[in-house]
Parts: sequence; C-alpha cells; structure tokens
Amino acid sequence: MEPVFFGPEDHSLFGWLHLPAGRAPRRTAVVLCHPFGQEFMLAHRAFHGFARLLAEAGFATLRFDWWGTGDSHGDLEEARLETWTRDVALAMRTVRERVKCDDVALAGMRLGATLAALAGADAPLAALLLWDPVVDGATFLRELQVAHWRETRSDAPPATFDAPLTEASGFPVGDRLRDDLRALDLGATPLDRDVPVLWADTQRSSEGDTAGDADGDAVSAAGPRDALLRTWRERGVSVEVQSLPAPAVWEEDEQRVLVPRLALEGAVRWMEAAC
Repeated sequence: MEPVFFGPEDHSLFGWLHLPAGRAPRRTAVVLCHPFGQEFMLAHRAFHGFARLLAEAGFATLRFDWWGTGDSHGDLEEARLETWTRDVALAMRTVRERVKCDDVALAGMRLGATLAALAGADAPLAALLLWDPVVDGATFLRELQVAHWRETRSDAPPATFDAPLTEASGFPVGDRLRDDLRALDLGATPLDRDVPVLWADTQRSSEGDTAGDADGDAVSAAGPRDALLRTWRERGVSVEVQSLPAPAVWEEDEQRVLVPRLALEGAVRWMEAAC
C-alpha cells in the first residue's frame, strides 16, 4: 500500500495505491470511488478492505480523497460534481501511468458509484461496479438533511425543510454542490453498451420492494432503481444485479463500523469474471 499525491499542483489529490504482493498486477487496474461525507466515514474500513482484497486478487487498486475532502487539496464548500467527475478521470490516468495497465475498471459506493458512472460515460472502461448508487440527487439531499437533523435534534424531522441544506453531519454543502445534487439524475447517464455493469444492492429489504426508515415509515427503494435498470437495459447496457450479503455499511453506527467480507469477496469475484 503506497501513499500517492497526483494531479496538477493546483488540484493535487491524495490516495492510496494497493499493489499485489509477490506477483505482477493484472492487465486491468481498479479505481475506487468513495461515498460522500459521513457515509464515507462509516464505510472507510469497508473500502480499505475492498482495496486489499482486490490487490490480493491481482488488481492494482487506487482509492483516493475527492478534491476538497480528506488529505486532498481544495475547499469542500467550493466543490462541484463536475470537479469530482474529473477527479475520477485523473485517478484513471494516474493508475495507468503508475502500473502500466491496459484497462481500468471503476467501482464506487453511493455518490461515489454515481460519479463513477458519470466518469465512465466519457472514458473507456473494463467494467463498472455500482454499489447502491445515488439514483436521484434530490432524494439524496433529503436523506442528508434527515440524517443531519437526527444527529443534531431530538424531535422527528419535518416532512419538508424550510431552509436549504448547508451542512451534512459536519460536512459543509456549498450552494453549487447543492444545486448539482438537486439536478442529478443517474438515468440520464449514457453508459457504454460494451461495458459489463454490476449493480450491487444492499438497501432493499428481504421482500425486495421497501425498506423502513428509523420512524417506521415505508420508503420505496426498488421503484427508482428498477425504472433506471429498465432504461439502461432498453438501451442495450448489460447490467447484472446482485444482492450482496451485507448491511448498508454507510448507515451503521460509528461505534460499530463493519467490514462486510462476504459482500466484498463477491464483488471481487465479479470483477475477476468481468475483467
């Protein structure tokens, strides 16, 4: 595991490059795209374990901090989705240069999965793994507001919020990022028909159509996802759906951070078959 800074001086990003031990890397490398904010904090150990398992399987793997987050340069309040999408492209170029691979696959979780799909629409990919991606940005903003409310208030969150989201569990949300998220629609992303895609699903309940929130309200998890999958398949995109044997690690209590090894091993096996 090697620490790396990459990118131009005014847009330097920090990451970790996981390399196979005792063997040459595969011809395909993998770039991991983290979730955003508190979801990243809770899923950090799982992502570290994912990178390690990919390296053990022979994949040189780069995980990195988005511009304005972690140890990368930049001001989070000035971040935009377009900036982070370019970060993915920069990470892909970096791993190609560092390990001299032929192809690059992308794997992301939540907003990171959505950014991977956006970046993959403009770059050749070996494979694309989407772990519970954000389908609709407006819904995601609502989820961030509810999570922040529950962390800072004792009463139930309102049906609608009077003020726009400016902070998500300690992470500032600037005007431009908020506007970008509000307009985000993953269904508008034109994926390459020749790229194998895995939709890794851990949000749906055992019934497969709804999940309960903390107040017991039924929240549809399948509707937007299924509509999006239908749209992609109608366009000829090859999408496989797997329900991974794991909880939503980005929602777990920070005192009980989980590394879902069975789910990660399943994702690695899919990546091996796809590449």
